[in-house]
Formats: sequence, structure tokens, C-alpha cells
Amino acid sequence: MGSGDDSDNLGSFDRRVDDRNISLTRFCSIFDGPNKVPQHQREYQAAYRQHVRIWNISPRSRIMIVPYTIVLAGTVGAGLYGMGRKVLGYTSYV
Repeated sequence: MGSGDDSDNLGSFDRRVDDRNISLTRFCSIFDGPNKVPQHQREYQAAYRQHVRIWNISPRSRIMIVPYTIVLAGTVGAGLYGMGRKVLGYTSYV
């Protein structure tokens, strides 16, 4: 636990960093591509200024909203159906 151990640990850390070719001053990520956040932010803000709902702005929104709406309507319908049957005195869905 002397100073030699501490310098060895620091040295091994430096070797690991150098072996992976990672600079300590540069942001590290799995995907090293251009930052598209400002571009997407401009698109979203422009659509929002035109009073488009935030969940309809994305090009993938229809792919996500349609199944969500179907599942939501199905569960609400099944719940109302079950409650109606319970009010009428039946204890099962069938």
C-alpha cells in the first residue's frame, strides 16, 4: 500500500486509456457521428410553432401512436364491458 502501488495503478490506467486510443479531452461514445441534436431541435421547434402536437412531429409517431391507441381502446373497452357485467350480476367475462 505504499506510493509504488498508487503509481502502478495510475500507470495501468494510463496504459488502458492509451491502448483503446481514447483521449481524455474528447467525449467518448459508442457511435462517433455528427451531433444531430441542433438539427432535430430546429425541426421540432418549427413544427411546434405551427401548432403541431409534440407527439405528431416525429416521422415515427404514427407507427407508435396507432398500436398505443388500439391497446388503449381495447383495455378501456374490456374494462367497461367487465364493469357492466359486474353491475348486471355476472362474475366473469363470458
